[in-house]
This record gives sequence, C-alpha cells and structure tokens, in this order.
Amino acid sequence: MNVTILFGDRERKSSVDQIALRAREVVDAVLTRARENQESSTAGPVWHSVAMQISCREEDEYLKLLAAIERKCVERRINVMGVRCA
Repeated sequence: MNVTILFGDRERKSSVDQIALRAREVVDAVLTRARENQESSTAGPVWHSVAMQISCREEDEYLKLLAAIERKCVERRINVMGVRCA
C-alpha cells in the first residue's frame, strides 16, 4: 500500500520551508519509535517538498503510522492536510 501525506499549516503562519522541516522531524520521530517497537518495517519515506510518500505492507500499519503522525503534528504546529492511498 503506497501512502502520500500532504502537510501544511491551516493558520498560514509558517513558510513552506518551515512546514517541510517540521514534517520531516515528525515523520522521522514516528518512524524511529515504530521501528524500536518493531511495529513497522517500512522503508524510509520519499519527500516532495511538503508531501511524503511511504509504502506500508498492511492497512493496519498505515493507520497506526498516520495516527502517530497526526498526534506528533500537533506538537510541531503543522497539520496533515490530505492523505492518499494507492
């Protein structure tokens, strides 16, 4: 399952570069923790500015990662603006 997540700032107070930096920090932290807990074996994400693509083996793995990413985004003052699964 290929997943694309688009990050943004609903308050429009951050630049694209700030959003991209915060999004990378969020995803890196979530993937590191998931790998430590052996909940994920996904390869590293592919980044396109403020969008990230990642491949998950199962829908359950994707849902856990997305929930963790959304929680961490709140701390970094960014938002998940859209998700596409293929």
